[in-house]
Amino acid sequence: MKTILFFIITCFFVLSCHKDMIPPRPIPPPKVDTLIKPFLWRIQIGNQLNYKFSNFVHFDKANNLIYTAKLDLGGGRDTVYGIDLNTRKVKWAWAERFTNTIALDLGYKFLSSHITAQGLLMTQNDILFHIDKNGYTLWKDRAPDNECGHHLVTYDGESVYQTFAYCTLPQDRQKEKIVKIRTSDHYRDSLTMEDDNLETDKMVLGTPAPVKLANGDNIVIYYRWQYITNPPDSIYLPFVDLVCYNETKRREHWRINNLVRGREEGESIHVVGLYDGNYFYFPTKKNIHKININTGQEEWRRNIQLGSTLSELSGGEIMFHNDKLIVRTTGGIMHQINKTTGIIERSSNTVQAGSGSNMIIHKNKLYYASWGTHELVVFNLDTFVMEHAYLSPQRTIFDRYSTANFGSSTLAIDRDKGLLYLGDGYYLYCMQLD
Repeated sequence: MKTILFFIITCFFVLSCHKDMIPPRPIPPPKVDTLIKPFLWRIQIGNQLNYKFSNFVHFDKANNLIYTAKLDLGGGRDTVYGIDLNTRKVKWAWAERFTNTIALDLGYKFLSSHITAQGLLMTQNDILFHIDKNGYTLWKDRAPDNECGHHLVTYDGESVYQTFAYCTLPQDRQKEKIVKIRTSDHYRDSLTMEDDNLETDKMVLGTPAPVKLANGDNIVIYYRWQYITNPPDSIYLPFVDLVCYNETKRREHWRINNLVRGREEGESIHVVGLYDGNYFYFPTKKNIHKININTGQEEWRRNIQLGSTLSELSGGEIMFHNDKLIVRTTGGIMHQINKTTGIIERSSNTVQAGSGSNMIIHKNKLYYASWGTHELVVFNLDTFVMEHAYLSPQRTIFDRYSTANFGSSTLAIDRDKGLLYLGDGYYLYCMQLD
C-alpha cells in the first residue's frame, strides 16, 4: 500500500514539473534602452502592475519634451509625465489628488488634450487644466456646481473651446453651451446655448470646431446630438443637427436639421470633422458629408459602409493627403476619396482595428495603432498596401503574456528627425521612420 501511494505521489510530482505542463514564469524585462529595429529605445513609465492605458502622447518641439498620460486601473491616481528627450528620463510627474479620471473615453482620447505655447491643455473629469513644461499647474477651470464639463475640447492656437451641460436640470429640460477660454489669461466667454425642448434622455453638443468664413467672421461648427428613447423610437441612436454659430456676430449662421436620422438609418457620430478652405467634411457612422461652411449646403454625401459593418467609421478617422481624403474604418479598411466628387478611388485592407489611434503621415506612409490587434500599422499610400504591423516589443521579446497594446495611446511625431513616439501602456517607445 505504501509502495502504491509513493508511486502515485512521484508520478504527480514529475507530471506537475514537466516543462510542457506549466508555462514558464514571465521574466521581468531588463531595464534596457536599445531595442531591435525599427524601435530605437523605450522608457518605463509608472507602476507596471497597475497601469494599462497610455491614453495620450504629445511631442513638445520647443522644449524637446514628451507629455504622456497613464491611466491607473489599480485604484491609484492617473498621472501625466513629462519626459526629457535629451536625457531620456522622466523629468516630472503630475497628478491631481482629488480625482483619477483623465478623459477615460478612449474613443475621444485624442480630443481631450492639446499642446499649447505654454505647455499642455487637458481635461480631467469636469476640470480643464493647463500645465507648463515643468509640470506646474498654470490654471484650472472647474465647471460650476450646476454644470458638467465634457471631454470634447478643441484648441485653435489661442483659445480652447469646450462644451458644458446644465446637469442639474431635468432630462427633458437639459441645456448645453459652448465656452471659449483664452489660454494666455484664462478669460472665459460663453458663446452659444442650446435648449432641449424635446422629450429626451440625453442631448449632447459635439466637439466645437473653430474656423473663419470667407468674409473673415469667426465661426464655430458643432453638432447637436439628440437621443430619444421613448417608443416607437426605442433604438438608442441619435438624431443629429449640424450647426454653424457666428462667433463674431453672436448669432446662428446656419443649421442643418436631422442631417443624421439615427433611429431610421442606424447612424451615429464618433469621429471629428475636417476643414479644407470653404468646406467642412463631416463623418458619421456610415457616411461622409461635404458641407459648404458659408452657405450650409451639402455638396455630396458618400456612403463608405459598402454593405459591411467593418467599413463603418465608429472607431475610424479621416485626414487629408495630397489633395485626397484618406479614410480608415473601424475594421481597418482604408479608402482614398476624391474631395471634389466624393468618389472612392482606392480601397485596401489593413488589420481589424477596432478603436484605433490617430493617424500620422510621413513621407507617403501612414501610421496608426490598432486597439483590436494591439499593433502599430505601417501603410504605404503610394501602393495603397499595408507594409508592416508591429506588436509591442514588450510582448514579442520580453513577456509573451503581456497586455501591452500600442492601440491604447495616441501617436506623436518629430518630423524634423523622423521619429515616432507611442506608448503600449507600460513603456514609451521611440521609432525611427524611413
